[in-house]
Amino acid sequence: PYFAKQAEMRQEITSLTLTVLNIFMLLVLIGFFIAVALSNRIARPLEAVRISMLRLDLSGNPEPIAYDGKDELGDLVREYNRATAELAESAKRLAQTERESAWREMARKIAHEIKNPLTPMKLSIQHVMRMKKDNKPGWKAKVDELAKSLMEQIDILALTASEFSNFAKVSKYEMARVNISDLLR
Repeated sequence: PYFAKQAEMRQEITSLTLTVLNIFMLLVLIGFFIAVALSNRIARPLEAVRISMLRLDLSGNPEPIAYDGKDELGDLVREYNRATAELAESAKRLAQTERESAWREMARKIAHEIKNPLTPMKLSIQHVMRMKKDNKPGWKAKVDELAKSLMEQIDILALTASEFSNFAKVSKYEMARVNISDLLR
């Protein structure tokens, strides 16, 4: 009975094989599209992390990455945001420390410049006072010489203070409207 239906069976087997192949191809295509969609879903946040790392600027406020996922990538993003915030805070502290160090150095130098003339002035006054006490001849001329020297030293101190004051002044900027097209031309 099967010999007579052999051609019909061959056609059914061919039809069944083509159906199975079509279903298999359809499943492969669906699997491919699902794989592409999943890889894009995984790669998009990774690309955002890469771009954020390229744009990382510690001198300003680094932008945190916005990702709310509760997966491993979310953990990575949260750690990255925490680390950049710590780095930005550390950079601010370092800049503040450098500024304070520069001002300390400046104050040390100014103090040195002020102390330099004070010691000779004090010694000169003590010398003249001793000359007057001992009633040595020429002490009045020495007072005039001391007064002249003190005036010079006071002028030097005033100049030092004035230069330091000018250095410490913060320049003020005034906002003004600018026509960019004219500027570019």
